[in-house]
Amino acid sequence: MHLGVPGTPAARPGPVRILVVAVMSGRDPRGGGLAAFNQDFTRALAREHDVTLLTTESFGDHGAARTVTIGPGSVDLPDGVADVPHARLVGLGRRHRPEDIGLGGASERYDLVVAHSLFLDAAATELRRLWYPGTPVAHVLHTAPERYQTLLGRPEEGRSAAHHLRRVMSRADILGGVGRLLTDEAVRLGQGSGRTHPSHEIVPGAEIRSPGGIPPLDDGMVVTFRGRLGDPIKGHADLLGAARMLHEGGQDVRFHSRGADPETWRREQTAADAAVGAPGVVRVAPFTSDEAELERDLHGAHLMVMPSLHEGFGLAAWEAAARGLPVLVSEESGVARFLTDPARVPPEVGRPCVVRDAGLTGEARSRAWAQAILRARAELPLRWHNARRLHTILGGYSWDDSARAFVNGTLRTPLTRHTVQVAGGALHSSASPAGRGEADPRVAMWGRPGARGLTGAVGRAVSGAGPMERPRRVGAAHAARRRTAGG
Repeated sequence: MHLGVPGTPAARPGPVRILVVAVMSGRDPRGGGLAAFNQDFTRALAREHDVTLLTTESFGDHGAARTVTIGPGSVDLPDGVADVPHARLVGLGRRHRPEDIGLGGASERYDLVVAHSLFLDAAATELRRLWYPGTPVAHVLHTAPERYQTLLGRPEEGRSAAHHLRRVMSRADILGGVGRLLTDEAVRLGQGSGRTHPSHEIVPGAEIRSPGGIPPLDDGMVVTFRGRLGDPIKGHADLLGAARMLHEGGQDVRFHSRGADPETWRREQTAADAAVGAPGVVRVAPFTSDEAELERDLHGAHLMVMPSLHEGFGLAAWEAAARGLPVLVSEESGVARFLTDPARVPPEVGRPCVVRDAGLTGEARSRAWAQAILRARAELPLRWHNARRLHTILGGYSWDDSARAFVNGTLRTPLTRHTVQVAGGALHSSASPAGRGEADPRVAMWGRPGARGLTGAVGRAVSGAGPMERPRRVGAAHAARRRTAGG
């Protein structure tokens, strides 16, 4: 079955009652992609269903969903337990009754509890056990704890987090992930929990906006970045390295980086100027939740980049693509898995959007990104044409589609199946995770053996002294993979 073509839509027999549990919801730099995703997802669920959001902090509009906020001091925690968000949500069920916070008791059952996992979030399964026994729990994974902590140099913490997460997952009824990469990781973790779980792959909603035309290049190419500049996983340091290489090579490329701490963004601007070796090449801007300001960032840009070392999905690039802007994303990301899935996106449209950077570090990674930006500039009319094609494809993935497919996949599909959201909110169902459809085998996943090397021609291309050449992989294992992949 081609995943870009709607399958058989599941019936919509009427609204259900859903309890969504998330530590934070809404656009805020502390919450990252999970909180931003949950705001839009909860709002979409509430358009057709009776939804209650239980959280410790929320920002922005959540539509028709009822929001119950468990703030500091509102839970009677045991002595010695710090009053932090996770402890509040986990302790809520142990120390209080649902009536204490205005929720219905066991007689007013929910049809589904949704647990948005942030590393160690056991709150939803604990609330189900104590307040609503028998209600199914869907555990949605938003990050891969082992990989994330390993990249930060804390592998032991990652293994500990994964071990705890497996125990939490063992109490859930269905596992989900935002995109293919995280769904695969949820299934992998679930297999180590001692239970066999069904799974559901969520595709975030694409908020389609009318695409504009190619901005003039009179003042150079404008590349935009959005993400937490202080988080090393976001790869901004590698992007600064690419900016330095391009500047030293005489390339007229300017960068706009949104996501600095509002209190320290001027210091981050000074640091960016020092890293590039010149002022004015990179413009740093503080985090904002102002939608109009975020739209202005995209207007006038020629390209959006997402150089994260690891990204569970990648909403920043997804939102840019939904506006018809060309994007470049790192290989180790959920959005890269979507873009390189030929059943969803034609290869000539999706694959050029993915920078082959898995396994690269330091100068080599910056050079790969500099070369990818140069290639995009050289092909700018084609990239914008293909961005329009991708924009049309993403029109089949709205937030309403995400919510509808999620409810149908978790409540209206036999709990022996594995489901994938396809275009139009329909479902592709199979009896095993492997039957959900395969992404492009050439897309890198973490842990794959084999390093990557860069030819001297790449360095010459970055400086403008030679033709652009794709970074070459090395090693016999890679050559074998290319033959089996048809590359």
